[in-house]
Amino acid sequence: SPHSASPLLPFTTTPPQNHRRHHLLPPPSGPSSRPRATMSRRAVIVSTARTGLTKSFRSGFNNTHGAVMQGHAIKHAIEKAGISPGDVEDVIIGCGFPEGATGMNIARNAALWAGCPVTTSGTTINRFCSSGLQAVASAAHSVMVDGVDVAIGGGVESISMVSPVASKTTVTEEKLMSEFPALWMPMIETADIVSARYGISREAQDVYSVESQRRTAAAQEAGLFKDEIVPMKATMLVTDKETGETSHKTVLADRDECNRPGTTLEALAGMNPVRSKVDPSAFITAGNASQLSDGASACVVMSEAEASRRGLQPLGAFKGFAVAGCAPDEMGTPAVDASRRLRPVDASRVDAGRRCGTRLPPLVPYDARGRCHTPPLPRPPSWLALAGIGPVFAVPRLLARHGLKVDDIDLWELNEAFAVVPLYSMQQLGIDHAKTNVNGGSIAIGHPFGMTGSRMVGHALLEGKRRGAKSAVVTMCIGGGMGAAGLFEIF
Repeated sequence: SPHSASPLLPFTTTPPQNHRRHHLLPPPSGPSSRPRATMSRRAVIVSTARTGLTKSFRSGFNNTHGAVMQGHAIKHAIEKAGISPGDVEDVIIGCGFPEGATGMNIARNAALWAGCPVTTSGTTINRFCSSGLQAVASAAHSVMVDGVDVAIGGGVESISMVSPVASKTTVTEEKLMSEFPALWMPMIETADIVSARYGISREAQDVYSVESQRRTAAAQEAGLFKDEIVPMKATMLVTDKETGETSHKTVLADRDECNRPGTTLEALAGMNPVRSKVDPSAFITAGNASQLSDGASACVVMSEAEASRRGLQPLGAFKGFAVAGCAPDEMGTPAVDASRRLRPVDASRVDAGRRCGTRLPPLVPYDARGRCHTPPLPRPPSWLALAGIGPVFAVPRLLARHGLKVDDIDLWELNEAFAVVPLYSMQQLGIDHAKTNVNGGSIAIGHPFGMTGSRMVGHALLEGKRRGAKSAVVTMCIGGGMGAAGLFEIF
């Protein structure tokens, strides 16, 4: 079985007698007025809830607004925690591309959709593919530092509805394009760079991907995701391939539908690399990359004292968070424009790109700041899933701050943006694969960019409890050349 109070103003304001908003303010006494801001407070996660993940563009959530998906996850996380929506002070939501159907401060909108009162605030944050983890960490920080009793951290992504907007509106900047052109490099290209630069073979990536699919299939068969997924009805947009006519279909998203249980090594070996028309020696295929998907996740975070006062049994505690930067060409831009991913690149751009070390180890193209002095010709922005080596820098920083070693961690969730990411990270950090992504990862489960980090936190806590684990690290690479890692104690 897989185990897996701010100073007084210099003036006073008196509202008119017919002012009706004063009833929204917290009472002058009671729990909300107790002094709470102190670094000694511990932040615990008391519940987690998420949608199932559906395939982007062609499945269940391809016509579902981000506020609906995220609102659904928030609503059920609150219900699981056994608290009132009005108890939540702030909702912090991560989103990789907070625009279009996930724009207009999606966190605030989703909180209201979920039934939270107007007194519950919300903020949307972006750190690309670590946005969900960043949101959970930020919620925990608000509890530990600012005296917030109850907050929500989570993440959402609608690649289906936002990709067509974002792929047309991305704007480059001249100075950055000349010094750091890889900031706009498609992530699939950065994955190929990392593969070649650090000697991670295509075969190793395919073998890893088959195992990810196997672990996810076994976990689904054992019902190991049921504690986190809350079924959701949605209206799917169906397009007739022959006529182009569209219709609507009601579906129930009650599981992750992206994985391919029957995946074999032979089948993956027969796939052409996505960038084969540009680079015949490329490594990345649809089989060893994360799957584009839509979904949302939410975690209820509160102070340990508040959870005890309410008689709640937390899943675990937030212990720390760290980030680190690395070369942008070892990370890329976290997005996908499916219409562009197989489009050949002009040969002159490829040559210029190679002069900047985009395929082979650079000779002299970068200075100490990682700036390229032989810039490639401008290339159109492109949306392709992500790769990078950021965890190799973020994880040691996190562990050192807590006096820990890699072997002290019982469970690892290391985002499978591409197979090369966990392979290189495990190799460099000495992480045991048997402790890593024990129920599969984004290659099989799917990767809604801003949501994944929150999903991984929830799953690590639930799976860790099943295994009797005491500690977990959630880590991933991030577009633009970064890595993030979060440390959690499992109860």
